[in-house]
Amino acid sequence: MSEKLKEFGLTDVGLVRKANEDSMGSGQTRNGYVFVVCDGMGGHVGGATASSIAVKSILEFMDSQDLTDIPSGISSAIQFANEQIYATAQMDPNLKGMGTTCTVLVVHGDHVHIGHVGDSRIYLFTAGGLHRITKDHSFVQSLVDQGIIPDAEAENHPRKNELLKALGIRPNVEPTVNEHPIQPKVGDVFMMCSDGLCGLVNDASMKKILREGSLEQQATTLINAAKAAGGHDNITVQLIEITSSPFTASVFVDMNPADLVNTGDMSGKTTIINTPKKDPFETTAEIPAVNEEKKKSKLFLIGGIAFLIVLIILFFIYNNKTEPTPEPKKDEPKEFKIGNNPNQPEEKQEENPTVAPKKETPTNKPSPTGVTGKTGTTGATGATSPKPTNSSTGATNTGGTSGATGPTGTTIPQTDPTTPTEQPAPGSTGPTTTPPPPGGKDGQ
Repeated sequence: MSEKLKEFGLTDVGLVRKANEDSMGSGQTRNGYVFVVCDGMGGHVGGATASSIAVKSILEFMDSQDLTDIPSGISSAIQFANEQIYATAQMDPNLKGMGTTCTVLVVHGDHVHIGHVGDSRIYLFTAGGLHRITKDHSFVQSLVDQGIIPDAEAENHPRKNELLKALGIRPNVEPTVNEHPIQPKVGDVFMMCSDGLCGLVNDASMKKILREGSLEQQATTLINAAKAAGGHDNITVQLIEITSSPFTASVFVDMNPADLVNTGDMSGKTTIINTPKKDPFETTAEIPAVNEEKKKSKLFLIGGIAFLIVLIILFFIYNNKTEPTPEPKKDEPKEFKIGNNPNQPEEKQEENPTVAPKKETPTNKPSPTGVTGKTGTTGATGATSPKPTNSSTGATNTGGTSGATGPTGTTIPQTDPTTPTEQPAPGSTGPTTTPPPPGGKDGQ
C-alpha cells in the first residue's frame, strides 16, 4: 500500500441478481496507483466477462510503459480495454452484445487523475461535503442537464438504464478524462461505485455515512444501505483516502447538478473549479439501441408534424371547394359570327351552309326591259276606246293591235309569283290589261 493513501473496497451481488457482473481491481503500476471499477452488462455471463476483461486490460496497459501524459494514458488504457472486449465478443457468439461501464482513478505523485465511460461514478468527499466529479453517460443525465427533470427523479425514470456510452459495444469508444489533475488534501476520500449503490442511495445519505467510521465500516454501511433500498442490482464501492499531500486545499471540478450544489460544508479549505456547462470530453457517440430510439422519436415527431400540416391544407381546400359564381369577364372582346345574334345561343348549322339570296320586294322602279312595257301601255288605252262600229273605222283598231305588244312588255319584268299582284287603278297601265285577240273580235 502506498504511504500516500489507504483504500478499501467491497462488491456484493445484491438481493435480486443471481450473479455478480461487477468487477473491481487495483494495483501499483509504473504510472502510479491505479483503481478500476466496472459494471458489466449483457447477461450474467457476458456482463461478468466484459467487466473482468476491462479491469485486467486497464491495469495491464497502465503498467506496460512509462507515460509522460497520464490523462492521455488513461484514455488509451480505456480504449485498449474496449478493443479487447469487442474482439472477444466477435469471436464468441455467446458473448455478443456484452459490455461494461468503467471508472478509472490514478494517483500519480501528489495528483489524482480520473476517467470514465458509462454511469458508474466517482465522488470526492472533502471538507464534510460530497461532490460528483464524473458525469453519467446516460439518457436520464441528458434530461437533467437540459433541465427537463430534476436529479432526484433520474433514478426513478423508466429509461434510467439506457447508456449513451459503454465499453465493448463498438470497435471504438471516446472516454471522458479530466484534462486537469485533481489536487487533494489530506483526509479527502474518493469513492468509486457502480449504479447499484448510487442508484439506490442518494447523495445526502452517502455523505452522512462517509462522515463516520473507518473505510471498512463506511464501505459495509454503504452496501447495506443499498440492500435496504431494494438491492436489485450488484453493488460495488471502492474507497481511497489521501493520507499525505502537500496541498492544503482541494482543487477539483464539481459535477454536482444544480440542485445538489450545497451538499458540501464549504467551511473547509476547498477550492471548486466552476462546473463547465458541457463536459469538454463528452462526445456524441452512443450505443446503437439508444441511437435507434432517438431516431424513432424524431421520425414520429416529424411524421406527426407533417400529418398535421396535411390535415390543415385539406381543411382549407374542403372549405373553399364551392361552385364559384362566374363573374363577367371584363375588357374581353366579344366574339361575333356573321348572321347570328350574339345575345342568343348559337344554333347548330349545317356544314357549308348556302346563303339564299335575299328576296326583293317588287317596287315601282322600272327594270331596263320595262321600257317595252310602256309601249304596251300606249296600246292599252286603245282598248278602252268606245265600241267600234261596223264601219271602216273599226279598222283603226289596229291601235289595239299595237297594244298587243303590251303583254309582251308586261312579261319582261320578273316578279315573285308568291307576291300578290297589285290591282291597278282605272286607267293605269300595266300587265292586268288583256289585249283583244287579233282581228278585233271584241269589235263585234
